[in-house]
Amino acid sequence: MRIFEDDFSDTLTNMVYLSLEYCKKSVDKIFIYCFNENNCISSNVFFMKDGKKINRSKLSGILDSEQIKFIRDINNKVKDIKVLCLNNNQSEPTEIKIIYELTSKRMITDFNYEKTFTKYENVTLQENFNTWFEMVK
Repeated sequence: MRIFEDDFSDTLTNMVYLSLEYCKKSVDKIFIYCFNENNCISSNVFFMKDGKKINRSKLSGILDSEQIKFIRDINNKVKDIKVLCLNNNQSEPTEIKIIYELTSKRMITDFNYEKTFTKYENVTLQENFNTWFEMVK
């Protein structure tokens, strides 16, 4: 019998698979940022290759239409998590950060359940992502 944790974990893993497909496994690490607060869902992804951070739009050979589809697919997974949490009477994370290391196949996750966007009116979703992007070394 499947339990909430299995479905939740599978959805996170699906985000990683979508990212692996998007970057064609040409990077060393994947960083996935997801936001879900007050019916506002957003996500962004960046990569690391040879110690250098690469924004998803800077990967070579990626068409604009592929970028749009990729982010839409990640956002749909965030919606899946929202529905999963609601259906299982679980708290929804407002932020999810996933780091996936391709060589070790290790996934590190960080969840925030506190309101951040509504708590700080002057902070934008892009600023939240940019802060994480800048923190990563």
